[in-house]
Amino acid sequence: MNNRSLRRILPFVLFAFLIISPAAHADLFWESIQVTAGVPGQPDETITVKNYLTEKASRIEMGKQITIMNFDSGKIYQMSQEDMTCTETDMNAIGGMPDMGEEGAQAMQQVQEMMKQMLSTIQITPTNETQNIAGYKCRKYNVTFMMTTSEYWASQEVEGYGELKAIGKKTADIFKDNPMLKQMNIAGMMDQLDGFPVKTVVNIMGGTVTTTLKSIQKKSLSKDLFSVPKGYKIEKNDPS
Repeated sequence: MNNRSLRRILPFVLFAFLIISPAAHADLFWESIQVTAGVPGQPDETITVKNYLTEKASRIEMGKQITIMNFDSGKIYQMSQEDMTCTETDMNAIGGMPDMGEEGAQAMQQVQEMMKQMLSTIQITPTNETQNIAGYKCRKYNVTFMMTTSEYWASQEVEGYGELKAIGKKTADIFKDNPMLKQMNIAGMMDQLDGFPVKTVVNIMGGTVTTTLKSIQKKSLSKDLFSVPKGYKIEKNDPS
């Protein structure tokens, strides 16, 4: 996998591990305000992030970029509204390596070990600090990953938290045959947070990405939201 493909795919895969709800009985839609400040290589900006979630698929809208994950087909679609292009990636192929004999097998083992070591550094520490954020009573959790600590403010009062809490089984089923993704499954984070993350402050290379829940609701979502509209040029991406 080249570095560009890795950067494009992993954030959405990791995000999916945090939100997929195998036992949800209602579709969810929520909006958040995301503020990026001082992150190297990224503009300082404020955008609205829209999230759509069902048992079968998820959709994330960030500005003119849209990412759809179909849990049944195992496909990820990354669409750009600016140029009407779409990249299709097979989740089952993420982490795969071309047939390179013994050398390829050793390289794959090294990648898997690296990811395992990276994810083993995640530590979630609850605190006694509380705040009212977006109308919800939230408890602060410190989340440490690779020597960087970020803030997660979680609340049990958020509508839809029950759906999000029932997390893990479906991701395990989807990625059980993929050693790399299986090692990356950090879905248990929701249970450790013990609440919906109303606000997160993620520290990245001296900058911050702050995401705050604006609104959330349970409602029936159209299947059309989770398919690529006509007119988009679809290119298949080989993440190996």
